[in-house]
Amino acid sequence: MMVRVSRVRAWLSCALMVAAAATAFSAGLDLRAQAGGVIGVATPINLGDANAPTIDFKLVLDTHSVPMTFDVAKIALLGDGKQLTVTASRWTGGKGGHHLSGTLSFPARGLRSSEALVLTLQVAGEAANLTFRWSNLPRPTGS
Repeated sequence: MMVRVSRVRAWLSCALMVAAAATAFSAGLDLRAQAGGVIGVATPINLGDANAPTIDFKLVLDTHSVPMTFDVAKIALLGDGKQLTVTASRWTGGKGGHHLSGTLSFPARGLRSSEALVLTLQVAGEAANLTFRWSNLPRPTGS
């Protein structure tokens, strides 16, 4: 029994270290925005990976007044806050209901080295967009 408990503790400790390392780069980068009845929280997932073909965000959307029947990938834009803007390539969180959660991906296309990123969701039926702005971003490592 003691060996089994030790193995579980070792596995749990290792899993926690891996999770901490995976999220260390995005720690403190989660942002919250609201547009009318829709509240969103966006967290960059892989900004530090210079070799990733996409820039990915964990995105959580909640509402109690607006049906979220839209395709998140079709209403999302990512830009550098200046002139470069790309549309989303993938959304894993489905659609419909009052709570959505998933990964939103964009082609990296020159945005990986930007010092600022602006994620905008153009939510139908809302007067304002959900807008998330990150500035003074660290440069990615690896090549």
